[in-house]
Amino acid sequence: MQQNFSLQDLVDEVDSRPVRTSGKRRVVVAGEFESGKSTVINALLRMPVLPCNPGMLARPKITVTNGSKPKITVDDTNGRRFVVSSFNEILENRSVETCLFQFPMSHYQGIDFIEIPYRHESGITAKHRSLMIDADLIIWVTI
Repeated sequence: MQQNFSLQDLVDEVDSRPVRTSGKRRVVVAGEFESGKSTVINALLRMPVLPCNPGMLARPKITVTNGSKPKITVDDTNGRRFVVSSFNEILENRSVETCLFQFPMSHYQGIDFIEIPYRHESGITAKHRSLMIDADLIIWVTI
């Protein structure tokens, strides 16, 4: 189901929400498929954490956060959570809904980076919209 709202509608919702005073800060990097979202996140992190243009027809929501050692945890559409050893395993599993990449990056302790893919044809989902509204910073990447 396509949502018919403008980017200005989203900005107005973000402006009207209360400011979060505790917890992790959220930087949402959103934009159309293959517009450079992973490249922006990798540049902000100063390391190649996310693969760019891996040839996926659909990409899950990806969160990158500080962790004591590298670890990739995924949730699939059946509600299962499991750890994978490489991004290639995500490419092979079409039921992956979300990914959590944990990497040692103390310079960003307390900040989560969330990549949200957007398909123009299907619109922004309600789940992704709520993530954007709750963000501390939204970076919209366009082609």
